[in-house]
Amino acid sequence: MTASMADGCQYNYVVTAHKPSAVLASVVGRFVKPDGLDLIVSKGTRLEILSLTPSGLESVAELPIYGRVCAMRLLWVWGESTQRLVVVTARQQYAVLAYRDGTVTTLAHGSAEERVGRPAVAGPLAAIDPQGRCLALHLYDAMLRIVPLGHASGALGESFLVKLDELHVLGMEFLDPLPTGVRDPRDSEHTRGRGCLERGAEHESDAGASADPLHFSPPCPACSAAQFPNLSTQPPPGTALAAPQLALLYQDAKG
Repeated sequence: MTASMADGCQYNYVVTAHKPSAVLASVVGRFVKPDGLDLIVSKGTRLEILSLTPSGLESVAELPIYGRVCAMRLLWVWGESTQRLVVVTARQQYAVLAYRDGTVTTLAHGSAEERVGRPAVAGPLAAIDPQGRCLALHLYDAMLRIVPLGHASGALGESFLVKLDELHVLGMEFLDPLPTGVRDPRDSEHTRGRGCLERGAEHESDAGASADPLHFSPPCPACSAAQFPNLSTQPPPGTALAAPQLALLYQDAKG
């Protein structure tokens, strides 16, 4: 739409006529009700929440996001019967969302933007520890940001950076329990296990993948948080938790 002014100047006003429809990410879990199953879809700058009913998928909520959502993960927190949603945008922003009293509420948010560093070749990657203790973000090559999670109030702990030897990370996922070896059928791509605390000697698989120890500095504050995804049972007092273990799928320099 163009508006002509008395002095002859023209101004252009551009608006989006159609909502984004391309699906960039999706997750399935118990976000709305404890006994339900929900599909959460990211369509650019919008999130769509749909619940599974006997007649099919039913729209529950649709909300705009200030930024393009490129990664999403669901999170269990001890004492809650539904999951929380962690979203990551293309501009290195992240937030924790919850569905309460019929509305989607932002419990916490933060920024993982760095002054230096090259954006990750494979794009933003996110992973959450199965016990809900920490969030791992790979947004820049050779850099991993750890964000402690698990607080009932939704507050996030102080995040910190971990330098990686692997430059081109293609994927990552927290594992439970720690694997002793990973078989990789591809020549130029390898899998390496990373831990928050020292796990002892290296374990080598037939394909050469390793699960070696990694010392976080400062020590990971999420390792001592007693958060379990199984909400029906509470861990007994004094239970020793294994440190979170992160598997990285990366491409070597020759690939």
